[in-house]
Amino acid sequence: MPHPFPGMQRTILVVDDERPIVTLLSEYLASKGFRVLTARDGQAGLETARSAGPDLIILDVMLPRLSGYTVARALKGDPATAAIPIIIFSTRSSAADQAAFKAAGAEVHVLKPFDPEHLLGKILELLPA
Repeated sequence: MPHPFPGMQRTILVVDDERPIVTLLSEYLASKGFRVLTARDGQAGLETARSAGPDLIILDVMLPRLSGYTVARALKGDPATAAIPIIIFSTRSSAADQAAFKAAGAEVHVLKPFDPEHLLGKILELLPA
């Protein structure tokens, strides 16, 4: 697949506490031409998002220190980070979970385990060319 954004490299922040998932996502997204930043807990994810200003965030819900819900609400409540699209990345999929993801400010939910091409499709939908 050609680079989805010729001439510019987009940055994605992956916030997840599961090392194999972080490694898999980082390698996959880098192979598609993205610059990938990672954080292993909610507090680090929030700090990285604020300091680095990524183009998109892939955010787990169940995280040490701060939950993904708390991180998403904090980012969406801050004018400096409110426009960054958030993909919630979780095994949770009930109607109540879906409502909670939306209420926290996530644009999209992708289920774990994930299909890489489905995830890439969602990323490309959220990032304007």
